[in-house]
Amino acid sequence: MSTPFRFVHAVAAFAACASLTFAQTGPWADGELLVRAPHPGTNQNALFRIDPVTGHGVELLSGFTDGTLWGRMAFDSYRGGFITCLSLASELPGAYKIRLLRHDGSTEHLPGFEGKYLDAFCATGDGRIFFQEHSLTGSGPWYIRWLDANGVSHTLLDASGVPLDCQLEHIVYHAPTNALIGTTSPWWSTHHCASSGPSAFRLPLTADGTKLAGPIECNSFASSFHDVMSLDTLPNGKLLLTMATGAFGPTHRLGELDPVTLAYNTWADPQAIDLNGGVWCDALGEAVVLTDVPDELRAYSAGQNGVGALVATDVILENGGSGFSPGESIWESKVTTGDGNYCVAHVNSTGSGAHISFSGSKSLAQNALTLSARPVPNAPCLFLYGPGKVSLPFGNGTLCVGGGIQRIPPPQAASGNVATITPDLVALGLTPGVWRFQCWFRDLAAGGAFFDLSDATQVTIVP
Repeated sequence: MSTPFRFVHAVAAFAACASLTFAQTGPWADGELLVRAPHPGTNQNALFRIDPVTGHGVELLSGFTDGTLWGRMAFDSYRGGFITCLSLASELPGAYKIRLLRHDGSTEHLPGFEGKYLDAFCATGDGRIFFQEHSLTGSGPWYIRWLDANGVSHTLLDASGVPLDCQLEHIVYHAPTNALIGTTSPWWSTHHCASSGPSAFRLPLTADGTKLAGPIECNSFASSFHDVMSLDTLPNGKLLLTMATGAFGPTHRLGELDPVTLAYNTWADPQAIDLNGGVWCDALGEAVVLTDVPDELRAYSAGQNGVGALVATDVILENGGSGFSPGESIWESKVTTGDGNYCVAHVNSTGSGAHISFSGSKSLAQNALTLSARPVPNAPCLFLYGPGKVSLPFGNGTLCVGGGIQRIPPPQAASGNVATITPDLVALGLTPGVWRFQCWFRDLAAGGAFFDLSDATQVTIVP
């Protein structure tokens, strides 16, 4: 029923891009999709990088074998790529390794845990990567391991200092409360907090992140027909749960989970019963799910029911089969994950406070970080940077950057109430580590000091 609509839009997207040779080759941007689909002609495993706005995609990697069952990937903003566990086509079968998948399809081996099944990947954005060591016997123990920013491996401990044994399928890190939020599904996991329905777990961490700070909280939700396929963060701070079901009819398949209370509510009701994963897509401002039979990308807003809006793509997504497990097949790049905004932005003459954001790569080698502030008056602006945090009255606003504050040349002229700059990080003398950025702008219409500032954002610059 959706084929004609899909065909027309896929052709339009393809014509706009002309050829796969013009596919995205630059650094990851927020909201890009990574989708698992068969390599054309061979049916081997392949990963495609897809721009959800144009629908254009390019194959990044093929012929690999997963060393994961579920929670297969997570975007690591600290390292600038996707973290996963797999064996490359050039390696012996079962040579599973933790890999960093870069924007150009190259991979880097992160030493440790070779030859093991590893699930539930979760990157915190500050260099830590949590994951589950999957028991080959299927009966445990289920230890949660983590790598630090230097690549040193650790085992998460419980509050008493004993290695934590807790099976989880998907994990995300909730920075505001320093906790891991995990889920399991009734058909696949042995750990539940109720006799039926998926379970959500909250694991509070100590300040140093080495062990639990208290007891694990748990809540069961939905029904035994539901399987959690993926877990992602919504703009409101809550979590989007994408689920597949074994039941037809109006059974909800997109849920919202509160990461603090673990309270659950329906978020939307896709018509397709078999979903191979879903994400909140920053580029579209909607949730995007990967359906099965037919294999399509569909977009949903909160409260929406039915088939959803088709996200057309020139990538052939058909996987030649049906059925589901928690092994998801769609992920999103989240460049800003782990870093983010702080401080206060006062209302300026546009009627709102100015918000600063960053996109592109945090790598010095790639040197492709872009800063934007909005809404600001269409007037002269200066971007500031420094290593420290402060909170001092300055002009009509608050100075939030300290520790030897400097200006980024040249001054910018805001247009459309947006100020943007892509600075030369090397020329600025930035080194790997945490840096803070803020935008100063002239605001004659506001009176007072006649200038104001945005809030500030923290960015972890990596080599």
